[in-house]
Amino acid sequence: MEDNNIEANKMRIDLDALPAVFAIQGFTAIYHASVKSNPKEKFWSILAIVFGCIFIASVLTVFVGPDQLYIQSDMSLSEFWQLYPGPIASVSFVLIYGCIQIASQFSTNWKSYFSDMIDVYVDSKIIDATGYEIETLENDNFVIAKDPEALNNYINKLRSQLQEN
Repeated sequence: MEDNNIEANKMRIDLDALPAVFAIQGFTAIYHASVKSNPKEKFWSILAIVFGCIFIASVLTVFVGPDQLYIQSDMSLSEFWQLYPGPIASVSFVLIYGCIQIASQFSTNWKSYFSDMIDVYVDSKIIDATGYEIETLENDNFVIAKDPEALNNYINKLRSQLQEN
């Protein structure tokens, strides 16, 4: 039922050829209003921040920690921290990277939202926008091309035309 609703609300963009420039008025505002942050994304992002603080504290301990450490019996947490700041920093860095990767799996970027909400037609044939290069320009304008090289060439052509005028 929900998929039919999404299909009915899709916007259609008709283009004559690629590469092309087109505008979708209010796309940025609609995207920000429609996409809600995922609680799982927030959890993994907060966990990455916690590991970031541990990483910073470990690196600071490496540089300003004690030159000598005397341990008489059982090690306390602060003694353990002072004894092994390098491995703690290394492990926390790997955990930061892992948390960021997991959080990114739960986020919705504008390109996937674009593919879900907009049908792009070239010469009256629908194309799968995920297989094409799309870049944003100013004021909800977009440029689409078949590959990165064609996209860069077209953008450079547009820049040179603007500089001539």
